[in-house]
Amino acid sequence: MFKSLALSTLSLAAAAVLTAGVSAQTLATNFTGLPVGGQPVAYGTDLDTILTFTQFGGPNTGTTTEAFDGTPNLGEVLFIQNGAFYVPGSNRGYGFFGPGRSDITFTPGFVSAVTLQVRGSEGGESANVGPLDTSDVSVLIWSELGVQATFAIGNDAFEEVALDVSALGFLGESITRISLINADGVGSNAIGDIGLLSVTVIPEPSSAGLIALGLPVLLKRRRRTT
Repeated sequence: MFKSLALSTLSLAAAAVLTAGVSAQTLATNFTGLPVGGQPVAYGTDLDTILTFTQFGGPNTGTTTEAFDGTPNLGEVLFIQNGAFYVPGSNRGYGFFGPGRSDITFTPGFVSAVTLQVRGSEGGESANVGPLDTSDVSVLIWSELGVQATFAIGNDAFEEVALDVSALGFLGESITRISLINADGVGSNAIGDIGLLSVTVIPEPSSAGLIALGLPVLLKRRRRTT
């Protein structure tokens, strides 16, 4: 099920022109094969390159009006022994149990679009977790100008959510953060789970070949113009 966007008001005057003449590349991970209970590590896949500009498990930072701002980041690699939580090719995910939040942060200037498969839980059971509680999951997607999209996530299956800031005409902006939130008051076995993370990257011209080869590289932030 594809979710609709709830967009904030943006100042287009703050936008800048993306580097011209460079093709975008899409990288994706379903967290397959990763050790459970920690942060994602290089595994010989697109995830290796994603990790060069992405921080999993970093600070939950934003404004004081956001849920769980400044609280510990609860995100980790999950294994839930229940087939409903498996995405194609993997029985892993990234998320947490109970109320709280996990921010995934991108280096500014890297990511123009993201697609996620996300779900919560409602009843049922996992052999390695026990009875599952009902979740109240939401996802916020941020650009350099602030929150651009808010999604309410269902509990009965993985749902696909996506945002492309370049397609919306916000030239020069990039996606800088994803916030996965499970509302205060849910049970300790309520799950917020990302089964798939896909990002579209537009590299600097000098780095385009390295990204195409899947080699780790740290790109410079694009110069912003007015």
